Amino acid sequence: MRNGVLGVMGEIVMKVLSKENLDKKAKATRDQLLDTLEDHIHDVNSFVRARVLKIWLSLCEAIAIPLSRQHGLLELVVGRLHDKTAGVRKGSVQLIKALLMTNPFAAKLPVSELQSNLEKEEEKLKQLMPEGPSQEETEVRGKAEESWAAMESGIQSIIKQMSEGDEQDESISVEIAEDTQVESTVIEIRELLDKSQYRKAVSLLKAAMDSWPDYELFVEPAKDDNSADEEGEADDDEDNTQQTKLMEILKALYVGEQTPVPMIEDIDFANPEKLLNADTTEGQDSANEKQANEPVVNELTKQQVLVQYIKACVNFAKQVQQAVPVMCQLLGSKTPSDVMEAIEFFVTAFEFGVSNSMEGVRRMMVLVFSKEPGIKEAVVAAYRRLYLDVPGLAPRARASVIVKNLMSLTIGATLGEHTSLEELVSEFMKSNDLPPQAIQILWEYFTMKHANTTEDESRGALSILGMAARSDVKIVKSNIDVLVSVGLGERAHKDFLLAQDTCAALLKLAGEGKPKILGGVEPFRLPANHDMFVRIADVLVKGVEDLSSNHWVPFSVQAVTAIYRLAEHPDQVCGDIIKQIAGVIMKGSQVSEADNEKEKEDDGEPENTFSCSSGILSRFLALSGQVAFQQLVHLDVMVLGELKRRRNIQEAKKEKNKDKKKNKDADKTQDGDGTTMEDEMGLTGASAEDSEAEYIRKICELDIVTGENLLAFLGPLVVMVCSNPGKFSDPDLRSNAALALAQFMLVSSKFCEAHLQLLFTILEKAPEPTIRANTIIAVGDLTFHFPNLIEPWTPNLYARLRDESAQVRKNTLMALTHLILNDMVKVKGQISEMATCIVDADERIAALSKLFFFELSKKGNAIYNIMPDMISRLSDPETGLPQDQFKTVMRYLFAFIHKDRQADALVEKLCHRFRTTRTERQPQDLAFCLALLNYSEKGMRKLQENFACYADKVSDPDVFASFTSILGKAKKFTKPEVKVFIDEFEKNLTEVHTKGMEDDAVAEKAGKASAAAGKFKKPTAPGEKSAVKKQPAKGRTPARRGRRKQTMDSSDEEEEDTTVNTPTTRRTPAHPASRSGAKKRGRGKKMVVLDSSDEDSDDELFDVKDSRENSDDDQENDQENQDPAVSTPSSGSPKKGARSSGRKKLLNTGGTRTSSRRRPIIT
Repeated sequence: MRNGVLGVMGEIVMKVLSKENLDKKAKATRDQLLDTLEDHIHDVNSFVRARVLKIWLSLCEAIAIPLSRQHGLLELVVGRLHDKTAGVRKGSVQLIKALLMTNPFAAKLPVSELQSNLEKEEEKLKQLMPEGPSQEETEVRGKAEESWAAMESGIQSIIKQMSEGDEQDESISVEIAEDTQVESTVIEIRELLDKSQYRKAVSLLKAAMDSWPDYELFVEPAKDDNSADEEGEADDDEDNTQQTKLMEILKALYVGEQTPVPMIEDIDFANPEKLLNADTTEGQDSANEKQANEPVVNELTKQQVLVQYIKACVNFAKQVQQAVPVMCQLLGSKTPSDVMEAIEFFVTAFEFGVSNSMEGVRRMMVLVFSKEPGIKEAVVAAYRRLYLDVPGLAPRARASVIVKNLMSLTIGATLGEHTSLEELVSEFMKSNDLPPQAIQILWEYFTMKHANTTEDESRGALSILGMAARSDVKIVKSNIDVLVSVGLGERAHKDFLLAQDTCAALLKLAGEGKPKILGGVEPFRLPANHDMFVRIADVLVKGVEDLSSNHWVPFSVQAVTAIYRLAEHPDQVCGDIIKQIAGVIMKGSQVSEADNEKEKEDDGEPENTFSCSSGILSRFLALSGQVAFQQLVHLDVMVLGELKRRRNIQEAKKEKNKDKKKNKDADKTQDGDGTTMEDEMGLTGASAEDSEAEYIRKICELDIVTGENLLAFLGPLVVMVCSNPGKFSDPDLRSNAALALAQFMLVSSKFCEAHLQLLFTILEKAPEPTIRANTIIAVGDLTFHFPNLIEPWTPNLYARLRDESAQVRKNTLMALTHLILNDMVKVKGQISEMATCIVDADERIAALSKLFFFELSKKGNAIYNIMPDMISRLSDPETGLPQDQFKTVMRYLFAFIHKDRQADALVEKLCHRFRTTRTERQPQDLAFCLALLNYSEKGMRKLQENFACYADKVSDPDVFASFTSILGKAKKFTKPEVKVFIDEFEKNLTEVHTKGMEDDAVAEKAGKASAAAGKFKKPTAPGEKSAVKKQPAKGRTPARRGRRKQTMDSSDEEEEDTTVNTPTTRRTPAHPASRSGAKKRGRGKKMVVLDSSDEDSDDELFDVKDSRENSDDDQENDQENQDPAVSTPSSGSPKKGARSSGRKKLLNTGGTRTSSRRRPIIT
């Protein structure tokens, strides 16, 4: 109903009340309808909010929104971007975009430029405005006041007559034209007063006040002292008040300033130049005509109009700018409509020059990899519109503009933006949106043949060429000589970034990904003595000593990769480069004679000690590690793939020959043709493939970083630098050495096993967060390659989740996420460390942790299996979380327990864990977790069946509150017959809670009384017995107290422990007849152990059990440290050991007794 009425209102405004010549009544009606539409932007119903935004969108497109309302409307709509409903957010983005496109201010809205222009124009306005009244103005004002004093009485009598209705018809007959400006009306009123036409002046004033009620001169002016008495006498009379107001306004108009400030509504924003560029001489020639029809437009008025115009532009641009951060958030929304509309907004905002719109344009670039086809197409279309659509130019000029636009995106781009831009350029090449002339101009920019080309533009052009070669490799293949001569020539020795981009472009020759085995296409390779590799080696060797640039190491990574992908014998090429750089190091090193003499004195034999620059050594180690890694990839991927390709070709030839032979010998039998069983079953290729893979693995294991070869000789150097952080203190050197160590370890399991401890020492103790962050990623790669070797060190991996550096925690979380979700690391109790990241101070880490558990919840019962151990670890006061953070984590994790069967099982497991609690907080945490579960009838019965497990903890107010909330939720959905059971359970729970509270109070009073009585207790002789007989507690018999005393008087602690934990084998010095009676009574005999009114002795029994469990836990922890594959069994399971089972029997037996006998179990 509201939608229909609001739609009608919008149609009325758009079709009837949007005309220019509206009277006063029509304007009031229009404003009332628009106010109603504005109010319903915050309607409680989302459908109404979405409908109202569509109505406003229609009004905006029809240019039916008054200018004075746009500021408030835009503020309301920006607030709706945070709406929880997708339809409302969509309508808000569409309306903001429409307001931007139909704005009456300017085609470009950069806030900084507009603000600077505003300051300049305001300064000009101050210069035009007189600082103080001149002598002539003072004389004129004095004359005006004298004239007003002469006409005041006449004007007052006319106003009084008109208020009584004598001249009502005449006042009503005065009308103001729609195109009349307020300044001309004010001037006309002054002229009428000078001509003594008071009635007409007052009527015109009333009409002007109705037309421009917000005009500053028509607002009631401040009262002065002269009129205070008159106004005070007329306060009770409404007519006198209106008369006084008219008199004050007329006085202000006649005596006040002669140049009123123009109103914002009176400015024609569609054509501001019409007023601003008016010729003053022309105004002087037609002065008489302007006095009759138009206001006098002088320099001051024009400057005031210009200032008002720029102010409106600045306010509008700032409001649009405020919406940009929210739009950036919508780019990451899971709702496709939000993303699509945000993309459209940023395209429009960029075209209108909104200041921070470029942030959104760059951020939406990554959406080109979206799995939603619509979003990917929208991103490609948006960049095509912004950077490729250049209408109205010749082909050459259009291509030049396109090239400049694309090169601007490469300058300052991050790695993610560079990758996304490559995908975009590839899409443009596939759709032929990038013209051939653009490719030619890019080569001109790269070779700097284009006029006024900078170094950044040259590198940007090279990057775009490499991106385009991804779709058309001929772009690079036909210009290899140009790339080598320019990109690896003289400029490369000074600009390593250019050399790096050149190698990246040359890598497009090898294609992407693994080689295609089944295609049978021979991979593209160049001879080892090709000019490309010669120049790469020359730049690497000569540039290693240039420590002024920080881009040598990234260039070396790309260079080594290009050599291994394009050279015939890459190991020889890289080996020569390593030897040449080693020669440079040896040549530049100097023998430390002082150290040699000292060593000669100490050891008797001199040893040469070389010193070299830490920067050069750092680069050398980085290059060595990259060569080792690329050698592994070369053998494991390229060589193995080439062997498979050749084998497939040979097998295809054999199949053809076999088919020909079958055709010739179709009539002959093939029983004795000598075919083997492997050939018949098709296992020949499989066995050959396994033998090839084993051969490659053996080479990697024994002949790369181990054995007698170049990299094996460099291994000790890498280990020495990593092992002596005090001697090698340069952070860059230690960082590259640690990375090289990890790369060496990736090649060989033998080398990896020998240096694992060193790597994890670096991971734990390296002072620089960068080294720890890089090492944790390397450990993740090692886990994929050698999972069995890394598995014992898994606790050290989890420990980095508590690192002080946010970058280290984030890298650790991401590495563990990939390892666990890919089943490379077993999910154990240590995963609780991942849960602590949910409440991490870094929002990105918290979001990644939540994403991990969301993905883990899809893997069967993974969350359910780890939940009990996770609760125990996180509630541990020594290693767990604070209680408020614990509750936050549990609320998130328990949301993944959906199945009733899992919830019922968790109820029983958590109830049993109450027995193993050691602190006051642990029962509270367990009860809180129980309250988070969704209970079925079976779950409630399990909760009641295990009442004895937590009965002694219900006295705690927090525990009792959690159980009360469980019962409150259970009452809402249970059947009537089950509700009776729940009421009875609640009654028992309340009784136990009340009695527990009372017993705690009694115990506290008794303790105070015994402490006071101890001060006056008379000492007894050693042989005497006390004269005071100990009174049995309430509800206890002396016989039971005696049996308890016999048990506790035992001096053997081992026997006492056996009595507590294995009650069935308990022996006491009682009479044999009593033992037989106990045997007949069965469970009644077992109750003796716990039925004691002595609270201290009861606590002692539990402490004995806890100490035994703690010792068992310590043994299990020692075993886990020795063999981390051994998992620690849960101490709270009732099936683990005889002590727990005996304890369970004792508690269950106590549950069948009367309340007086069961009380000690509670306390």
